[in-house]
Amino acid sequence: MYTSALAEDGKLVVYAGGTMRGQQDLLKQAFEQRFPNISIAIPVDYSVFQGPRVDLQMVTPEGIVPDIVMLQTLQDFARWKWLGKLVAYKPRGWDKVYGAFRDQDGFYTGINVMVLGSIINKNLVSSNASDRSLTFGDLLKPEFSNGNIGTVDPSYDDAVLFLYKQIVDKFGWGWLSQFAKQNPRLICGGIPLAAMVENGTVKVGIGGFGSFPNNANAATEFVIPADNDPFTTYAMYAAILKGTKHPEAAKLFMSWQLDTDGPSSVQTWSVRTDVQPKQNPRQIWDYPNSSHQKFVEFMSNIDDRQRFGRQIALFFDISKCVIRPLETDVRPQ
Repeated sequence: MYTSALAEDGKLVVYAGGTMRGQQDLLKQAFEQRFPNISIAIPVDYSVFQGPRVDLQMVTPEGIVPDIVMLQTLQDFARWKWLGKLVAYKPRGWDKVYGAFRDQDGFYTGINVMVLGSIINKNLVSSNASDRSLTFGDLLKPEFSNGNIGTVDPSYDDAVLFLYKQIVDKFGWGWLSQFAKQNPRLICGGIPLAAMVENGTVKVGIGGFGSFPNNANAATEFVIPADNDPFTTYAMYAAILKGTKHPEAAKLFMSWQLDTDGPSSVQTWSVRTDVQPKQNPRQIWDYPNSSHQKFVEFMSNIDDRQRFGRQIALFFDISKCVIRPLETDVRPQ
């Protein structure tokens, strides 16, 4: 596979969803170290802009730039498949990928398990992940009022919006009304939220990442919720676009992503059924309080998603976090 990829022009372009330039630099370095003489470019932009960017390229004479797309907007992949814009390819290890995380025809495949929920500063909150003792009900206590909670702005990230949808479905709008009275700080993104929890600016963060094992030397800890508290999980999809200039390099990248020694091997949970979780006895699909499929359905129903987002806006001042493209170029390479 590597030899076939080398026979192309030694390049590969992946459009990735993300919130900051350079977010995939470590992935780029790892790939180029593993496969010398193949240069990979990974322009990063919010998934809500990357998808339309690819749509625009598809109808221009110049054609598409990326060979691969990997995005949070999971609904785009089913649409592109229906339009005949994807290449059917089942990477090595595809048969080991959890069934709900892959297209059964092989047009797109989950490569990473993404997890969002509550993170705490364990030096400031008397809880730990193994106890699972911090609940959404706890967040209404006086100790978490007056800016002691940070939350990713739900209008900023659909995965966080879905987290709030699950919370409201479980505990009702009354919970959200009481939570808003705690005066949580609205943060533009999971990365700055994690920094604020780590340095003690806030005690708790809602919408924080739990995709990687907790670091014993860090103050921040992801709280694995009790079975009655929801959290967000989904598989980040990747697909090869029809018209790719580097089909063999694209196949190499997809198979490397699924390899047991690949980039996702450092994460807590794998998309593969034959890989055991780190620091956790349960596979991600064994949690009854989170569902990849429900997230896919949420993302696919744009009317309901927008309606819920506008309802959330009645409780929070969401004017601070305005999403703008990271890349102003229609064809970043």
